[in-house]
Amino acid sequence: MNKKYLIISLTIIALITALCIFRWKAWFGKITEEPYAVEQVIDRVTMGMGTEGINSRTITWRCGDSLTTAEVHIRPENLKEIQTFPAKGTPVKTQSGTNVYYRADFTLPQGSYQYQLTNGETVSPWYSFDIQEDHGKCNFLVSGDIQDIEHHITDTVFRMMLHRHPNADFVALLGDVIRRPTNEYWHLWFHEIDSLCATKPFVATCGNHEFYKGKGHELDPRWNHTFTHPDNGPEGNWSNSYYLDFPNMRLIVIDTQRMRGFKTSRNTKKWLQKVIDENPCRFCIVMMHHPIQAQSLERVSFWERLYLKKTLSKVDLVLQGHDHSYARWFTKKHKTDTTPLYILTTNSDKHYLSRCRRSLDRMACGERVYQYVEVTENQIHISTYLVSDLSLYDEMWITRGEDEETIVLSNNELEEERLLMPKNYEGKTTLKTIRYKRSCELREQALKYKQCN
Repeated sequence: MNKKYLIISLTIIALITALCIFRWKAWFGKITEEPYAVEQVIDRVTMGMGTEGINSRTITWRCGDSLTTAEVHIRPENLKEIQTFPAKGTPVKTQSGTNVYYRADFTLPQGSYQYQLTNGETVSPWYSFDIQEDHGKCNFLVSGDIQDIEHHITDTVFRMMLHRHPNADFVALLGDVIRRPTNEYWHLWFHEIDSLCATKPFVATCGNHEFYKGKGHELDPRWNHTFTHPDNGPEGNWSNSYYLDFPNMRLIVIDTQRMRGFKTSRNTKKWLQKVIDENPCRFCIVMMHHPIQAQSLERVSFWERLYLKKTLSKVDLVLQGHDHSYARWFTKKHKTDTTPLYILTTNSDKHYLSRCRRSLDRMACGERVYQYVEVTENQIHISTYLVSDLSLYDEMWITRGEDEETIVLSNNELEEERLLMPKNYEGKTTLKTIRYKRSCELREQALKYKQCN
């Protein structure tokens, strides 16, 4: 008997050792941040949603490495009357340099505006932004993981998204905005996004790539001084889980990276249950980086399924990233589609091989996509577009009637699914590519059988 336990113990140790060797670089491999100096120039300007309703805004920016007096000057478009709002500065130290970030908060009525930032004698250009009239609606764009590693097409993609949907109130980011927490990758993000994030509010959840490897759950300090949010999150989660209320919609943001421990997971679950139960709005939408059900090969979602899946049963829509593919599935109850509706999305040129689960209602692999979500008093309308040709790839509706009955529908007349072999796997014959090809074949056969019956 002792020999049996010894063999089992040695086997477990061997498996854990092999896993650590295989995943060492992914878990602990650090990227060195080169030393840098911050010039006395206003840059990295980012607009966010404020905490006082859909008409409130925050603006953050970086300027130099020492504190100065800072202000935001705002004027209605085509008028000279200027309002001035003070900004608070905070020194932010990283591994290889010191930045000073500034933040200003304000609330304005509906209209078109221009604003300028000042730090002592340093002055920014004038930026333009709009505050939409409150018609009881809320529209927003959704972007999954980005993670550019060189100058690429992110700027083009975001300009296209905002040009096509000018009425979007904000842009939702599902984490992994940067590849790693270094000044170089932050510079790349702002080089790509240019002035877009200075003119349209961004609401963001952090992903695992915004955290330092091998240092527990330490988030890059630049994150919270770039993407702002209210301090209404769970105890012990450093306020990176939070919620915002909009017309007819409570938007809940969950920091799933810090849910890698029992204490923070329990605190997050307890907080989530409370903010869902106390939701004063008609609909409830959740943003989170890690998915409830992993779609990439060799990935699992242990913590999310253990602590969040049951609690999320009362929400309407869950937006997820991390797995670099597209997937959509309704909750099944007595063979009927119902909520919550789960969407996993990606806006990156880096793709993973998908499991191609036959239980998914629709999916795509090897494609870059984004979502446009429209929330009205009685309905959530979600449209998914392919970045490659801008075509409508998926479309869903969640409707709630006067009797509070929820009806979910999808557009079943769209083109066939895009199950591509990602470029970084082309020409390779591995166990993963073989599994992917076989799962694609089985899914295609299942869909044809379903259509015939």
